[in-house]
Formats: sequence, structure tokens, C-alpha cells
Amino acid sequence: LDVGYTRIHEHKHFAPWEQHDNTVYFTEYSKETEPDDLPYYPKRLSADVDLLQKYIQLAESEKAASFMGRLGTYRYLNMDQVIGESLDFAGRFLKCVHDGSRPPIFSAT
Repeated sequence: LDVGYTRIHEHKHFAPWEQHDNTVYFTEYSKETEPDDLPYYPKRLSADVDLLQKYIQLAESEKAASFMGRLGTYRYLNMDQVIGESLDFAGRFLKCVHDGSRPPIFSAT
């Protein structure tokens, strides 16, 4: 509680196989999203869930869309989860293409 920031990002850790004499880092502070802010993370507010359900219904009737990732599913996910769901979705999508069935609408199983 004594630390005012959420986390520190230091770019040299993104590519640990590289060597650099200098580094760049920044400190991230959490705050509630205000009306004039650009949101970095989705929130599952009731209006957003209602809108997502409408999109899913439209996609099911049109048979034309899939929803993936943080913004597509209105969920906060760690990147390992996003990548894992994407790989799983790709496998399910390719199976549907192969057997001629309808591709999945939603990435989460």
C-alpha cells in the first residue's frame, strides 16, 4: 500500500537476448477511467455485456463474425491467455474449414 504505482515496465526485459548500454522504463499508475480517457483495458460493464450479446446474435444470424481477445470479448486477459485462446480458436476454425462446418463465433471455450 505504500507504493503508489501498479508496475514498472523496463524495455530491456522484452528482448532479454539483446544487450544494451542504456535502458528505458516507465512507471504505470492505476486510476479509474474517466469520460475523456482512452481506456487501455476493457471493463465488463452491464451495457457492454448487453452490446456484446447483440453483436453475438447478429454474428449468429449473419454467420460472419468471430470475437476474440480483450476488446472482442470485454474481458481483461493476460497476454498468455490471449495467445492461448487465439491458438485454440485457430485450431477450431481450421477444423471447421476442413469439415465444412460453421466457424466458431466466440473465442472463449
